[in-house]
Amino acid sequence: MSQIQIGATTIDYNLKFTNRQKTIGLQIDLHDGLSICAPKHLSIDEVEQNIHKKSKWIIKNIDKISEIKINLSQKEFLAGEKFPLRGRNYKLKVKRKENAKPTLSFCKGTFTATMPKGLSDEDHRIILRPLFLTFYQKKSEGIIKERVKKYQEYFDKKPEKIRVKELKNKWGTCTGKNNISINWRLVFAKTSIIDYVVVHELCHLKHKNHSKKFWREVEKILPNYKESKEWLRIHGNTLNI
Repeated sequence: MSQIQIGATTIDYNLKFTNRQKTIGLQIDLHDGLSICAPKHLSIDEVEQNIHKKSKWIIKNIDKISEIKINLSQKEFLAGEKFPLRGRNYKLKVKRKENAKPTLSFCKGTFTATMPKGLSDEDHRIILRPLFLTFYQKKSEGIIKERVKKYQEYFDKKPEKIRVKELKNKWGTCTGKNNISINWRLVFAKTSIIDYVVVHELCHLKHKNHSKKFWREVEKILPNYKESKEWLRIHGNTLNI
Protein backbone atom coordinates (compact mmCIF):
# COMPACT_ATOMS: atom_id res chain seq x y z
CA MET A 1 0.00 0.00 0.00
CA SER A 2 1.36 3.41 -1.04
CA GLN A 3 0.28 6.92 -0.11
CA ILE A 4 0.01 10.25 -1.92
CA GLN A 5 -0.92 13.72 -0.70
CA ILE A 6 -3.64 15.50 -2.71
CA GLY A 7 -4.23 18.90 -1.19
CA ALA A 8 -5.00 18.32 2.49
CA THR A 9 -5.98 14.69 1.89
CA THR A 10 -3.66 11.71 2.29
CA ILE A 11 -4.82 8.88 0.03
CA ASP A 12 -3.79 5.23 0.23
CA TYR A 13 -3.56 3.38 -3.05
CA ASN A 14 -2.61 -0.02 -4.41
CA LEU A 15 -0.19 0.05 -7.35
CA LYS A 16 0.36 -2.78 -9.80
CA PHE A 17 2.78 -2.71 -12.74
CA THR A 18 2.11 -4.95 -15.75
CA ASN A 19 3.34 -5.42 -19.30
CA ARG A 20 -0.26 -5.80 -20.45
CA GLN A 21 -1.20 -2.22 -19.52
CA LYS A 22 -0.54 0.44 -22.18
CA THR A 23 -1.96 3.37 -20.20
CA ILE A 24 -2.51 4.06 -16.50
CA GLY A 25 -5.83 2.68 -15.23
CA LEU A 26 -7.49 4.00 -12.06
CA GLN A 27 -10.30 2.29 -10.15
CA ILE A 28 -12.05 3.12 -6.86
CA ASP A 29 -14.32 0.71 -5.03
CA LEU A 30 -15.83 0.23 -1.60
CA HIS A 31 -13.43 -2.38 -0.23
CA ASP A 32 -10.08 -1.73 -1.95
CA GLY A 33 -10.19 2.06 -2.26
CA LEU A 34 -7.97 3.47 -5.02
CA SER A 35 -6.24 0.89 -7.23
CA ILE A 36 -3.84 1.80 -10.02
CA CYS A 37 -2.59 -0.43 -12.82
CA ALA A 38 0.36 1.03 -14.75
CA PRO A 39 2.64 0.01 -17.63
CA LYS A 40 5.84 -1.60 -16.35
CA HIS A 41 8.15 0.94 -17.99
CA LEU A 42 6.80 3.88 -15.94
CA SER A 43 8.41 5.12 -12.74
CA ILE A 44 6.49 5.79 -9.51
CA ASP A 45 7.05 9.54 -10.04
CA GLU A 46 5.37 9.32 -13.45
CA VAL A 47 2.48 7.36 -11.96
CA GLU A 48 1.98 9.95 -9.22
CA GLN A 49 2.06 12.77 -11.76
CA ASN A 50 -0.87 11.06 -13.45
CA ILE A 51 -2.66 10.68 -10.10
CA HIS A 52 -2.39 14.44 -9.53
CA LYS A 53 -3.86 15.08 -12.99
CA LYS A 54 -6.89 13.01 -11.98
CA SER A 55 -7.10 14.51 -8.48
CA LYS A 56 -10.60 16.03 -8.85
CA TRP A 57 -12.05 12.73 -10.08
CA ILE A 58 -10.28 10.79 -7.30
CA ILE A 59 -11.40 13.08 -4.47
CA LYS A 60 -14.98 13.17 -5.78
CA ASN A 61 -15.26 9.38 -5.88
CA ILE A 62 -13.46 8.79 -2.59
CA ASP A 63 -15.97 11.18 -0.98
CA LYS A 64 -18.79 9.09 -2.46
CA ILE A 65 -17.28 5.91 -1.03
CA SER A 66 -16.92 7.53 2.39
CA GLU A 67 -20.59 8.54 2.35
CA ILE A 68 -21.61 5.00 1.42
CA LYS A 69 -19.59 3.52 4.29
CA ILE A 70 -21.28 5.89 6.75
CA ASN A 71 -24.70 4.74 5.52
CA LEU A 72 -23.84 1.04 5.67
CA SER A 73 -24.57 0.71 9.38
CA GLN A 74 -26.40 -2.50 10.24
CA LYS A 75 -30.18 -2.38 10.17
CA GLU A 76 -31.90 -2.85 13.53
CA PHE A 77 -35.39 -3.52 12.10
CA LEU A 78 -37.09 -1.08 14.47
CA ALA A 79 -40.03 1.29 13.90
CA GLY A 80 -39.13 4.38 11.89
CA GLU A 81 -36.15 2.77 10.17
CA LYS A 82 -36.07 3.02 6.37
CA PHE A 83 -35.69 0.12 3.95
CA PRO A 84 -34.84 0.26 0.22
CA LEU A 85 -36.98 -0.85 -2.69
CA ARG A 86 -36.30 0.00 -6.35
CA GLY A 87 -34.03 2.92 -5.50
CA ARG A 88 -36.24 4.54 -2.85
CA ASN A 89 -36.40 4.19 0.94
CA TYR A 90 -39.60 3.39 2.84
CA LYS A 91 -40.31 3.57 6.57
CA LEU A 92 -41.05 0.56 8.75
CA LYS A 93 -44.15 0.71 10.97
CA VAL A 94 -44.36 -1.82 13.81
CA LYS A 95 -47.62 -2.96 15.40
CA ARG A 96 -47.33 -4.86 18.68
CA LYS A 97 -50.01 -7.35 19.70
CA GLU A 98 -50.15 -9.93 22.48
CA ASN A 99 -49.01 -13.35 21.18
CA ALA A 100 -49.15 -12.10 17.56
CA LYS A 101 -47.61 -14.14 14.77
CA PRO A 102 -44.80 -12.06 13.15
CA THR A 103 -45.84 -10.77 9.72
CA LEU A 104 -44.56 -8.21 7.21
CA SER A 105 -46.43 -6.38 4.46
CA PHE A 106 -45.82 -3.46 2.11
CA CYS A 107 -48.66 -1.11 1.16
CA LYS A 108 -48.91 2.54 0.11
CA GLY A 109 -45.21 3.23 0.57
CA THR A 110 -44.90 1.74 4.06
CA PHE A 111 -43.53 -1.52 5.42
CA THR A 112 -45.77 -2.76 8.24
CA ALA A 113 -44.67 -5.45 10.69
CA THR A 114 -46.86 -7.13 13.28
CA MET A 115 -44.85 -8.36 16.26
CA PRO A 116 -45.59 -9.89 19.70
CA LYS A 117 -45.30 -7.53 22.64
CA GLY A 118 -42.29 -7.52 24.92
CA LEU A 119 -39.55 -8.30 22.39
CA SER A 120 -36.03 -6.88 22.71
CA ASP A 121 -34.37 -4.89 19.94
CA GLU A 122 -32.22 -7.89 19.08
CA ASP A 123 -35.35 -10.06 18.80
CA HIS A 124 -36.69 -7.62 16.21
CA ARG A 125 -33.64 -8.18 14.00
CA ILE A 126 -33.67 -11.96 14.43
CA ILE A 127 -37.37 -12.21 13.54
CA LEU A 128 -37.82 -9.45 10.93
CA ARG A 129 -34.70 -9.83 8.80
CA PRO A 130 -35.79 -13.24 7.39
CA LEU A 131 -39.27 -11.81 6.70
CA PHE A 132 -37.72 -8.88 4.80
CA LEU A 133 -35.45 -11.21 2.82
CA THR A 134 -38.41 -13.41 1.83
CA PHE A 135 -40.37 -10.31 0.78
CA TYR A 136 -37.49 -8.95 -1.31
CA GLN A 137 -36.80 -12.27 -3.03
CA LYS A 138 -40.44 -12.71 -4.08
CA LYS A 139 -40.74 -9.07 -5.14
CA SER A 140 -37.51 -9.28 -7.11
CA GLU A 141 -38.68 -12.28 -9.12
CA GLY A 142 -41.77 -10.47 -10.35
CA ILE A 143 -39.93 -7.24 -11.16
CA ILE A 144 -36.99 -8.83 -12.97
CA LYS A 145 -39.13 -11.19 -15.06
CA GLU A 146 -41.30 -8.21 -16.06
CA ARG A 147 -38.17 -6.28 -17.15
CA VAL A 148 -36.91 -9.31 -19.11
CA LYS A 149 -40.25 -9.51 -20.90
CA LYS A 150 -40.01 -5.81 -21.78
CA TYR A 151 -36.58 -6.14 -23.44
CA GLN A 152 -36.96 -9.58 -25.06
CA GLU A 153 -38.59 -7.91 -28.07
CA TYR A 154 -35.17 -6.57 -29.12
CA PHE A 155 -33.80 -10.09 -29.60
CA ASP A 156 -34.43 -12.93 -32.05
CA LYS A 157 -33.26 -15.52 -29.51
CA LYS A 158 -35.14 -16.02 -26.26
CA PRO A 159 -33.73 -17.29 -22.95
CA GLU A 160 -34.37 -20.97 -22.28
CA LYS A 161 -34.88 -20.22 -18.58
CA ILE A 162 -34.95 -17.13 -16.37
CA ARG A 163 -33.88 -17.63 -12.77
CA VAL A 164 -33.88 -14.98 -10.05
CA LYS A 165 -31.56 -16.16 -7.30
CA GLU A 166 -28.64 -15.46 -5.00
CA LEU A 167 -25.45 -15.03 -7.03
CA LYS A 168 -22.04 -14.64 -5.39
CA ASN A 169 -19.97 -11.78 -6.85
CA LYS A 170 -22.19 -11.51 -9.95
CA TRP A 171 -25.28 -9.55 -10.92
CA GLY A 172 -26.22 -11.84 -13.75
CA THR A 173 -25.10 -14.80 -15.84
CA CYS A 174 -25.99 -16.31 -19.22
CA THR A 175 -24.92 -19.88 -19.93
CA GLY A 176 -24.00 -21.44 -23.26
CA LYS A 177 -27.48 -22.97 -23.29
CA ASN A 178 -29.04 -19.50 -22.91
CA ASN A 179 -30.18 -19.94 -19.33
CA ILE A 180 -30.17 -16.52 -17.65
CA SER A 181 -29.79 -15.94 -13.91
CA ILE A 182 -30.24 -12.52 -12.27
CA ASN A 183 -29.25 -11.60 -8.72
CA TRP A 184 -32.38 -10.93 -6.64
CA ARG A 185 -30.58 -8.15 -4.72
CA LEU A 186 -31.10 -5.83 -7.68
CA VAL A 187 -34.57 -5.23 -6.23
CA PHE A 188 -32.90 -2.65 -3.96
CA ALA A 189 -31.72 -0.61 -6.97
CA LYS A 190 -33.63 1.78 -9.20
CA THR A 191 -35.18 0.45 -12.39
CA SER A 192 -32.44 1.75 -14.71
CA ILE A 193 -29.88 -0.40 -12.85
CA ILE A 194 -32.09 -3.50 -13.09
CA ASP A 195 -32.60 -2.80 -16.80
CA TYR A 196 -28.85 -2.57 -17.38
CA VAL A 197 -28.22 -6.04 -15.91
CA VAL A 198 -31.20 -7.54 -17.75
CA VAL A 199 -30.13 -6.09 -21.11
CA HIS A 200 -26.51 -7.06 -20.45
CA GLU A 201 -27.46 -10.72 -19.99
CA LEU A 202 -29.92 -10.72 -22.90
CA CYS A 203 -27.13 -9.42 -25.16
CA HIS A 204 -25.15 -12.53 -24.21
CA LEU A 205 -27.76 -14.54 -26.11
CA LYS A 206 -26.12 -13.10 -29.22
CA HIS A 207 -22.54 -12.48 -28.04
CA LYS A 208 -21.03 -14.85 -25.46
CA ASN A 209 -18.22 -12.43 -24.63
CA HIS A 210 -17.59 -8.78 -23.86
CA SER A 211 -16.37 -7.79 -27.30
CA LYS A 212 -16.93 -4.40 -28.94
CA LYS A 213 -19.88 -5.94 -30.78
CA PHE A 214 -21.40 -6.96 -27.46
CA TRP A 215 -21.11 -3.46 -25.96
CA ARG A 216 -22.49 -1.88 -29.15
CA GLU A 217 -25.51 -4.15 -28.78
CA VAL A 218 -26.01 -3.01 -25.18
CA GLU A 219 -25.60 0.65 -26.17
CA LYS A 220 -28.10 0.30 -29.01
CA ILE A 221 -30.80 -0.61 -26.46
CA LEU A 222 -29.54 1.47 -23.51
CA PRO A 223 -27.58 4.50 -24.81
CA ASN A 224 -26.69 5.55 -21.22
CA TYR A 225 -25.70 2.08 -20.02
CA LYS A 226 -22.24 3.28 -18.91
CA GLU A 227 -23.79 5.38 -16.14
CA SER A 228 -25.64 2.33 -14.77
CA LYS A 229 -22.57 0.15 -15.13
CA GLU A 230 -20.44 2.64 -13.17
CA TRP A 231 -23.14 3.11 -10.52
CA LEU A 232 -23.28 -0.63 -9.97
CA ARG A 233 -19.50 -0.91 -9.75
CA ILE A 234 -19.30 1.79 -7.06
CA HIS A 235 -22.56 1.20 -5.17
CA GLY A 236 -23.21 -2.51 -5.75
CA ASN A 237 -22.03 -3.47 -2.26
CA THR A 238 -24.79 -1.31 -0.75
CA LEU A 239 -27.57 -3.45 -2.26
CA ASN A 240 -28.20 -5.35 0.94
CA ILE A 241 -29.88 -5.12 4.34
